[in-house]
Amino acid sequence: MAVKEYLGHLIGGRGGRTRNFADDITFSGDTTFSGSHAFNDASVTGTFDASGATVTLPTRSALIDLEPNLLGADGAALAATETAGDFYRPVGTNQLWINGEVAISETEVSVGYVTFTLPENYVAAGTITLRAFVDVQGAGTLGTCTVDFSAYKMTLATGAVGSDLVTTDATAVTATGAAADFTVTPTGLAAGDKLVVKLTTSIEESAGSDIHAVITQLAAIVQVNK
Repeated sequence: MAVKEYLGHLIGGRGGRTRNFADDITFSGDTTFSGSHAFNDASVTGTFDASGATVTLPTRSALIDLEPNLLGADGAALAATETAGDFYRPVGTNQLWINGEVAISETEVSVGYVTFTLPENYVAAGTITLRAFVDVQGAGTLGTCTVDFSAYKMTLATGAVGSDLVTTDATAVTATGAAADFTVTPTGLAAGDKLVVKLTTSIEESAGSDIHAVITQLAAIVQVNK
């Protein structure tokens, strides 16, 4: 059977069934498909009319690096040395990371903000995870130490924000570095939406020596179309 006749046999008059085109097939000219069709390695030229179809694209997880854009509690760029209530960016030998305020026989809370826009290939209402890779360093004794995220959708016309979209509670951090993941409720979110993200660490020390949070990665993992 010729290719044209074969396609006519599969396409014409038999809508509603699934046909799998496993071989390489070239379509030239105007072609209209009805029903459900799966194409592997198909080359389509001319007019491909999919106006009446619902197309589901494959998706993947994309990581958006937030760490370079983190600002202090006052919205200013992070300093290179310790600042009360803020994070700061110390520089080591070929190293750059984020520290929280030092705690000695007290609890110190550090706060920072970062914004990001959902990319153009973000899947509407697709999954969003905020991630911080955190550990606690120093010679002191750890009490209750946590990291937390909040996230708010910004109204671009006014700058107003809605309620906190993060559903995960503050997560304990220890002297062993680990990723802490926080789930964002994605209902109603779409490509182009802007999120304001608040990062908070709370570090308690109980024996008179210093400890502080060290953050080596801040990221958003979002579901996008491939």
